[in-house]
Amino acid sequence: QKADLRGTSCKLHFAWLLWMVLTTLGAWILMYGVALCYLFLSVHSKLAASCALPIVATLCEHALVKSNGFMYRQLVCRPRNARSGRATMNGDQRRVLDVGIQLARAYKESTMLISLLGGEAATPDYTWIIALLQSFVINVIVRGRITILLRGAFCPMWTRRFLTPTCFSELHNQVRFTSGYPRFVPVFGVAMARLLAFRGSKPMLFNQSCIALVFAALFFEALEDVLVWNVRWPSWGHYYDFERLDMFDIRHLFAFDCEGIHFEHVALGFHGMRSHDAWQTAAIMAPASYFSFTLITLLLGAGFVHGVCPDPLPPGLHQLLDGFIWQSPLRCT
Repeated sequence: QKADLRGTSCKLHFAWLLWMVLTTLGAWILMYGVALCYLFLSVHSKLAASCALPIVATLCEHALVKSNGFMYRQLVCRPRNARSGRATMNGDQRRVLDVGIQLARAYKESTMLISLLGGEAATPDYTWIIALLQSFVINVIVRGRITILLRGAFCPMWTRRFLTPTCFSELHNQVRFTSGYPRFVPVFGVAMARLLAFRGSKPMLFNQSCIALVFAALFFEALEDVLVWNVRWPSWGHYYDFERLDMFDIRHLFAFDCEGIHFEHVALGFHGMRSHDAWQTAAIMAPASYFSFTLITLLLGAGFVHGVCPDPLPPGLHQLLDGFIWQSPLRCT
């Protein structure tokens, strides 16, 4: 049956498609840059690089999520709410929205792990412990809404208009439960492949420090999820003026009707969200997993990762090329 496209704006659909491509592929390139900056800084001061990495990666992740939420409001919500008779964007676009949010989270977590792994493969010294602990504390504070509570309790009233949490930040918090684990798939895959290929003649993951790093990262990821899921965090909704928003505004977190805000119920925008089918789940998990593998070959060189070369590739043009194109035989210098 031919689809009815009356009332549908092809321009809005194309703009939304272009934005999603830019933010998903752009996030890939952005996190490549963060990882390369970490390696460059670690040459001069590995301690400083380990302290800066969690902060910079987290800021990039939140910027991507905020920009996705802003464009969703501009391209999807506002044309629908204008009631001007103009064509709008049809369909359930929320299923597309959380793809960008999940990939932003997955890329950030992969950047954390693989950057530290690349640094330890080159010069093992266990400074990754500082970065992991710092990242763990930051994630627990953010996911436990402690930052939201502190902003509401101590920031001036006029600033809370710009700092009010939205449904996008809550959706971001929810996808954190699943988006932190795909980064381990290619790492364990490389370890198993090296173990089977070299039968113990070479370390299955470069050195003992790298092996300890991977298992420690997996432990902290699981501990973080357990804490966020089981700890009863303090309420914060009463610090923000949600009533200034229209009743049907997509940014609402809590139910809003003629009686006011109901903090014990979720907003209308969260109702009716459909589950992802197997194909959509695979479409998200595939790039989330591939990113770790391509990033580690960028930082260390495909030849070193696969055990062909004795040392990682030195920084330079060949290192950048190895993150995108492999030659045969694999380059070592």
